[in-house]
Amino acid sequence: MKKDTSLYGAFAAGTEKTEPSLPCILYMNKAIPYGKVKARIRRTAAALTAFGIKAGDVVMSALPNIPQAMYVLYAASAVGAVIYPVHPVTGAEALGAMIQKTRAKILFAPDVFCAAYAEACERAGAAIISCRPTFDAGAAVKIGYRLTAKIPGCSAIKFTEFLKRGRGRAAAYAETDPRATAVLLNSGGTGGEPKTVELSAYALNALCDNGLSILGADNVGNKYMLSVLPFFHGFGLCMGLHAMACHGGCNVFVPRFKRKPVIDYIKKGKINFMIGVPALYNALLSHPEFKGEKLKNIEAAFIGGDFVPQTVIEAFDERMLESGSRARLFEGYGLTETVTVACVNTHARNKPNTVGAPLNGVEISAIDGELVVRGETLMNGYYGDPDATAAAFVTDAEGKRWLRSGDCGFVDGDGFVRFKQRIKRIIKVSGATVFPSEIEQLASRESGVTNVCAFGVPDGRRGDKVVLAVESSVPDTAGLISRLRERLDANLSVDSRPREIFVTARLPLTKVGKADVDALKKICSENKLTETR
Repeated sequence: MKKDTSLYGAFAAGTEKTEPSLPCILYMNKAIPYGKVKARIRRTAAALTAFGIKAGDVVMSALPNIPQAMYVLYAASAVGAVIYPVHPVTGAEALGAMIQKTRAKILFAPDVFCAAYAEACERAGAAIISCRPTFDAGAAVKIGYRLTAKIPGCSAIKFTEFLKRGRGRAAAYAETDPRATAVLLNSGGTGGEPKTVELSAYALNALCDNGLSILGADNVGNKYMLSVLPFFHGFGLCMGLHAMACHGGCNVFVPRFKRKPVIDYIKKGKINFMIGVPALYNALLSHPEFKGEKLKNIEAAFIGGDFVPQTVIEAFDERMLESGSRARLFEGYGLTETVTVACVNTHARNKPNTVGAPLNGVEISAIDGELVVRGETLMNGYYGDPDATAAAFVTDAEGKRWLRSGDCGFVDGDGFVRFKQRIKRIIKVSGATVFPSEIEQLASRESGVTNVCAFGVPDGRRGDKVVLAVESSVPDTAGLISRLRERLDANLSVDSRPREIFVTARLPLTKVGKADVDALKKICSENKLTETR
């Protein structure tokens, strides 16, 4: 695909010969063809121009995975603006701070949240556009939404009214430097502190250029990607939207993950590729209907996160084999600072217990035990923070400049990357290094465990003590904890054995579905481990 262009340019060039009637988006069981999507993007771009948005301006999108999010993404790119996707339920105060920090000129938000955001937008001088999630849904869905949704009144401009401003007007299409910043994404930063990452269109396009080889497909026309990872996450934005769109495939937009609707799509043959975190696959595997011949249309699935239980990969692969599907669950690894995935296992090249081989155009190495990355998909830097940007890079003895990942690992003799642990999560017990991932992999193999998280909390005598949080619905928690202790004591050093284990029905999760370590540490510090045994 064409990399040296804008996001809109890559989409336009990649789909120039795509049949306009082919499905581009599948949303609430309604297919939206490429011809209509392109018309919507042009109309949105014209409306942005009419609104005074020009090259270099920041357009913020607090939209879930709904069609308007795609229209705004490519329309902003078309007029040369920088797109800033953020979480749809960001607190009003935090969102206002983001708008002021980036000087965003306009915010697109779900209609149900616009009233909460209105004051923050007014203070920051940003316009707010109210987007109804049923804008491109079928008639029955629209009627149901009108009858049941409770939308607080506010001064926001409705998306339909916004589009009217561009009627009869051409968009001010801009030729922008593809290496300049085109997208802003919030991230924990390679050192764990919140940062806003600047990404170029070239970086996203370079990742998308690997799209077909990652999926193991020659062509994705009339094939479907489950697009459930949020667009404020690099993997959701690039692989769950941009990659399929640029190669003529169809994204199945799911604003909020629920098992039954996803399985219904699978039954209809409308999901061929899947991307997600462990919680998504655990949920599907536990559903009684996620089995049988209907899974045959699934061709590949991908998983990532701080901790990926091998038991999930094994269970998924076994289910696919039983169903006659060629799909396998492939683990990958990446950072927001590298757009997202930097290495991944694929049908063509994979190795157990690794996070795959580096993508084309990407190099991965290790310096003093820390994984480092260089290549086409690197960020431009952290927005407004030159010191943090400088600290995120390191130069090796040969003069090569690498991005520091903040993660422990190495590259084996076959070129596959072995991820060991986020450096910020390493635990120090009596001076010894403890890797939570080793504890988590062992604990996840115990029957009845659906999710786990090991972490360290301060201990006056030993520096840190290890705590293990376990998600399970088994009624006999005391018996589960006893079995866990037996398993862990037999396989771990004394320093690595958890001092405390507690079982809960549900672990707190981050915005993208990973175990929320900070929330768990706070629970510990407030002595709220009421379920400790």
